[in-house]
Amino acid sequence: MIKHPTGTTWEHAHPEKSLSHSWSSAPTFYLSTRALGVRMGFPERMPPNEILIAPQAGTLAWARGAVPHPLGVVEVDWRIVGDVLELNYTAPTNAKVTIAPCGRLASLKLRVHHNG
Repeated sequence: MIKHPTGTTWEHAHPEKSLSHSWSSAPTFYLSTRALGVRMGFPERMPPNEILIAPQAGTLAWARGAVPHPLGVVEVDWRIVGDVLELNYTAPTNAKVTIAPCGRLASLKLRVHHNG
């Protein structure tokens, strides 16, 4: 879909026009805010200089990606290694970052590496 001229994820398969509506972009939101765990400050109501990285996953063993955040790009790469959640992240230097895995990931030992 991305290779076609629309450059979007389609709601319906129609290569000549973009049919990306609000509900068809929800997977991107949930992958960014839940699988990667980068929270944007709503509905959490965080101060503007704070970033919460709170990944959660019922069945995923790893996730990696970059999320455009109002403070700058946040990169997250996490994986489960035995009983340890290995989490690497890069965040804007002016941000206060809190790491708080959720659900199944919260029960694992946590090893965090800040890149940057």
